[in-house]
Amino acid sequence: MNRWNAESHKCLVKALDDMLTHCYDKGMDTTTDTRRGRLLTWLESGTAQRLRERAGLTFNEVAERIGVSHVTVRRCEKERYVPRDRDAAIRYYELLARLRDELKDAER
Repeated sequence: MNRWNAESHKCLVKALDDMLTHCYDKGMDTTTDTRRGRLLTWLESGTAQRLRERAGLTFNEVAERIGVSHVTVRRCEKERYVPRDRDAAIRYYELLARLRDELKDAER
């Protein structure tokens, strides 16, 4: 019997992230739950923190943009927590998606 381990979890998170990236890149409509799920995969994989850091943003700056406290942003990144406020979670996801796109464009 196979055991669930950290490597299996990483592979699953990567596969889900790749699938959602494909949908996003193709302009497919994403529902609130899909965006919250995508946010969770970015938090669990450390992508959210890397995007924030590469963009030079602090916890406070992200918090101001999405309408939550800096403690919430820190908790999201460190404890892999998605904000309970659905609208804040969507704003967080959309901010990260914009940062990702801007960073990709800057690399070209």
